[in-house]
Amino acid sequence: MKKIIILLAFIFIGNFSVECAEAGVLGKTLRAGGKASTASKIYRNAVDGEGALTIAMLERCIIKQHNLGKIETDITDIDKKITAMEQELNQIKAYVDDNADKVDNTSQAAIDIYNGKIDKYQEIVPAFTNMIEERNGQVTAYQAISVELEKQCVGQNYYEDDYQKAVQNIGYGFDK
Repeated sequence: MKKIIILLAFIFIGNFSVECAEAGVLGKTLRAGGKASTASKIYRNAVDGEGALTIAMLERCIIKQHNLGKIETDITDIDKKITAMEQELNQIKAYVDDNADKVDNTSQAAIDIYNGKIDKYQEIVPAFTNMIEERNGQVTAYQAISVELEKQCVGQNYYEDDYQKAVQNIGYGFDK
């Protein structure tokens, strides 16, 4: 029998932070001999019960961890977009602030350039806000799955041959 252990880490990007789980899983052998006959295996009846995880429970644990990895990648991608948008907004704001008193009011071209910067800023702000809301939704989903994974999978016993069967059934394991 093995025990599932999932490591948690913190990721900090820019002014935004999110608790993210690392994709690595370490197994600790608890039972010598590896395989047990089906008759000698002791399984739990509920996700929080006594005994080893069933194959179906293992599959759900593997899928949850896989989904966490996908969400973590999505959050990282969103963070990159947020950072780029934030930089662009800061550059435009700096231009507008620096040139507010310097715009040649007699030049329509100068006025158009200045107003174009303000229009661009006002165009980016809603997209920036939407991106932050999308990120917050991903973080909420990540945290919910993390809590489930922690309660149902982390530190739980399982049989290695059941794990191999679960991997065979879904096509990947904890290491993917």
